[in-house]
Amino acid sequence: MNLREDKGYTYGAHSAVSVQAGVMPWLMATSVQTDKTAESLVEIRREILSALGDRPVGAKEFENARNNLVLRYPQAFETQRQLAENAGVLWTYHLPADYFETRLQQLKELTLDDVNKAARDVLQPGNISWLVVGDWKNLEKKLSTAGLGQAELVQAPGE
Repeated sequence: MNLREDKGYTYGAHSAVSVQAGVMPWLMATSVQTDKTAESLVEIRREILSALGDRPVGAKEFENARNNLVLRYPQAFETQRQLAENAGVLWTYHLPADYFETRLQQLKELTLDDVNKAARDVLQPGNISWLVVGDWKNLEKKLSTAGLGQAELVQAPGE
């Protein structure tokens, strides 16, 4: 909401945990104008730090997010492809057959305290890696001075 409504930098930003064995990265993504890229990253970092400090997730934000997850949950089982992918998740991670039902119940029972505790236990702002896709010529200086770590150009093979 900060990037979209407060700053007007983007139409939307989203994040998700990449479910996999071992370390499960938390991925965040958005599309912004080149001249607002560094500022957007600084705002994202500020949001993470404030959630760990002076502004943890609030009751309304939590209820909206939890309701969204619970009410949209059935959409993950609408198509044959989704059913096959979910069966693959059960097999890959050796999960019980009732995993998805159990997970839905866990989402329904999740509390605000659970979420804020998980944020404190899991989020590590010092370990954030930023991947920026864009015009390096116009991004390099701002990224290098934004306090986000060393900016480095990585080119696609053949470029």
